[in-house]
Order: sequence, then C-alpha cells, then structure tokens
Amino acid sequence: MALDWIAGHKPQAGHEAEFQEIVATLFWDKLGTADRAAASRTGRNRLPRALFGRTSAVRQPSEALRQRYDEIGILASDTLGMARSGDDARDGRAAALSFRAQGLAATTAIIGDHLLRACYEVKYAPDLSAFGNALLVRAGAFAKVKGLDVPDVPPADPVSVEGQLHIVDAAGRWCRFWGERGHLLVPSF
Repeated sequence: MALDWIAGHKPQAGHEAEFQEIVATLFWDKLGTADRAAASRTGRNRLPRALFGRTSAVRQPSEALRQRYDEIGILASDTLGMARSGDDARDGRAAALSFRAQGLAATTAIIGDHLLRACYEVKYAPDLSAFGNALLVRAGAFAKVKGLDVPDVPPADPVSVEGQLHIVDAAGRWCRFWGERGHLLVPSF
C-alpha cells in the first residue's frame, strides 16, 4: 500500500490540549513512541473533557471524537484560502494538501532507516517542522558528499540519485510548510 501524507487540521486557539488528546485517541496506531508515552500519561482511554455529558459521545466515541476534531480544528484548505470543494480549487493548490511520500521508501541511502520509520507517524506541528528540517539537512549533506546539487525540478528519472534527492527535498519543504502553519501530518498507508 502506498504512503501518502495528508495535511491534517490545526487546533483553534485555546483548544490545543484538547486537540492533542483527540488526535492521540483517533490516530493512536500512527503515533510515534514519544507521543504514545505522553498520551498514556494523560489517559488515552478516556474521552476528552469536552465530550463528557454528550450522550452521542458515549454511544459513538470515535464519531464524537471525529466531530469534535472538526469543530476545534482548522482545515488545511482554510489555511490556503481554498474553497472546500475540490472542484472549486482548480489552481493547483489542492495538491499541496497531500504529498505522495511512497517515493521516500527508496531513499534510505539519504535519509536512513530512522527517518524512514518516522515517515509513517503522525506529527504535531513543531515535530513536523523539525522533521522537515531533518529531511532537508539530509538531502543537502548527501548532495554535498556526492558533489551534486539538489534539483529544483523533478529529474526525468525519479529513481536516480538526483531523483531521490529531489523527493527528499520536496518532502522536507512540504513538512516545513505545514508545520510552520500549525498543522499536523497524518500518514495514510
């Protein structure tokens, strides 16, 4: 199955802690070990405080969590000022909401196994920015050692060393873009 990254919501001001609790519950299987440990300390198996008293939350916890996630989260498309319908966004910005990250699987010579494993984990905004920076540093260091330039445009051969450098660089820039704007990364595989 292919790996895609999706720019997830960002929390509305004042809802950051609740947002993090909801994300930890909804995406538990995609959290990294540090985020799982933090979520376990705060009680991952309980419903966030804002859902107490809602009978629908008791009957349908995941549906209620998803609804609350949407209530307190700001869509990535709103950050870009896009229409919410994909049909209305014909200027190419819709592609910026996701990133085909499957190509990173072939770049372990550049990013290493540790960063490759991290590609499959949910990342909160600060971690997403740091992850993007780590990818960019790896691409730059690898290019320097090989005496290459990181291509600005995709080369004709995506499996070439230059193609791999471009993929890592593009992934790093995508992560940094969304992380700096407060959004989370949700991997889909």
